[in-house]
Amino acid sequence: MLDGLPEAQDRRARWVLARLGVEIGGEPDDPPETVFAPRWRDMDYPASKFCAMRRAMGPWTIQGNERDPDGVLAITLSDPRSRAMRLRIGFEPEPDGRISSLSLARPIPPGITIRVAGTKDFEQIVCLEQACPIDLGNGRSIETRRANFAAHLRLQGDTRLWVAERDGRIVALQWQTLRKLRLANREMHIGHTQLALVHPSERGAGLNQVFFRWHQEEVQPLLDTFTAHQDAGNAASRSSFGVGDHLNWRRQVQQVAIACDPTAPSVGRAAMPADASQLAALKNAAHAADAMFAPAEASTFEERLNRAPEAYSWKDVLVGRGAFVGVWHSGETTVVRDAAGGAETKTLAAVLDYGFEGEAGLGELVALIHAAGARAARSGATHLSLYTSEGSNAGAALGALSANVDRFMFRTGIPEPPPTERPGLYTDPIYV
Repeated sequence: MLDGLPEAQDRRARWVLARLGVEIGGEPDDPPETVFAPRWRDMDYPASKFCAMRRAMGPWTIQGNERDPDGVLAITLSDPRSRAMRLRIGFEPEPDGRISSLSLARPIPPGITIRVAGTKDFEQIVCLEQACPIDLGNGRSIETRRANFAAHLRLQGDTRLWVAERDGRIVALQWQTLRKLRLANREMHIGHTQLALVHPSERGAGLNQVFFRWHQEEVQPLLDTFTAHQDAGNAASRSSFGVGDHLNWRRQVQQVAIACDPTAPSVGRAAMPADASQLAALKNAAHAADAMFAPAEASTFEERLNRAPEAYSWKDVLVGRGAFVGVWHSGETTVVRDAAGGAETKTLAAVLDYGFEGEAGLGELVALIHAAGARAARSGATHLSLYTSEGSNAGAALGALSANVDRFMFRTGIPEPPPTERPGLYTDPIYV
């Protein structure tokens, strides 16, 4: 069935094919830890992922196999609609022959090149984002114009950014971030899908699925799980993020757009490194009841404020007695268009951190937010962007600051806790 494979590699390859629904005449039942090299943090992931792909897209039949120039086994598969998929399997040296890399993706379309993006690509990437408005339904759409792409990458830390090119023009993008969180007393390595874009002229060619190869081979083995957000008004998102399965949480994220009032009273002071412990304690007090919140420490707060200090640092954090708010003056612009041809433009400053303790602290937080909005207005912002949820401690008070509240769906491999246990949902704005 597979030409020229040593025995151990042949058995590993048939193990994978069986989980894709390929008829192989006997399914190896080896446990995953004997099939995959130790670089996978989650040994159960490859089998569960491929079984899910089989349900969604397969089963497949084999059309042929060969060795790539890099020594990886490449198997061409065909789905029930005669669409080709490329299964790539890399192996450790014999005699063990365990799988060291694995991906299943669409073949790269003719004329397309996939590569890692660099700083010289940022201008083209911003143009691609503007060319890919999100459909909000009812004739509404939103365009995003990211003003400081390089700073956003530095704020995130460990990122993977791949682009697809045609004739030197970037026509698609996959933006992934990797981070470590300590959740429920366990350190977890989490991948986050920040952005996936395909230019309208290239849609239908399967470019999003082409990027699967790089994600599965280079990122997935490093992860325990993943997270993603999608606008709840986006029809395409609703079809792929159906509520009810174990990946899609019923809790939703709320993005509140608070108008900047340049006449708001000035309160609070700029934070200093000596405030790190107080800031971490206030953040913990505000978000302790939120699912997906990893407790802050002075050291992690300091690290966060030193990733891109020219964009977001101590000077951008307003501190009171029992509350604080930190704002990145990102300059991002959003344009929402309606069916009648109208357009509403907002220039945003992003609230990246906030915290408070008690009712008095919540009142102080609201005052600090208005003061931060006045500062942002002097930098050209029209609105503060802030994330919360209905079940969060401050959700009702913060949602009441604006009539403009957008909702986002949340997807992850982590099981959703019962609402009685942790009613809120924390969202780190750096990763939205």
